[in-house]
Amino acid sequence: GGGGGGGGGFGGGGGLPTVGCFLATAAYDGSQTRELLALREFRDDVLLKSALGAAFVDAYYSMSPPIADAVAERPWLATGVRAMLTPVARTVEQPAWMALPLGLLAAGLVAGRVRRRGKALAR
Repeated sequence: GGGGGGGGGFGGGGGLPTVGCFLATAAYDGSQTRELLALREFRDDVLLKSALGAAFVDAYYSMSPPIADAVAERPWLATGVRAMLTPVARTVEQPAWMALPLGLLAAGLVAGRVRRRGKALAR
């Protein structure tokens, strides 16, 4: 398995890096936060277990190093990336927390459809 390489920063160099999660690592300043650990675990335990997921990870690793370098150099950009990644990390860490809002949304859609159907039948 090859590791990163390349010219410093988060730069790639072919093959999967030994640590990975370039954008998350840059956004969380290399700290071993729970979000970063959750994203790495999702990559290892879910994405890399399927051909499609592995292809996604490979594409991500080929494209993300220069973006991660930009994130690491700009604190305001790191803040924005963290704001986007944190809900994703929390979802992959504990997907059950999304069940309530999705259930409420589904119930609302069903209730609206039943109400419209009832009005149509009453005519």
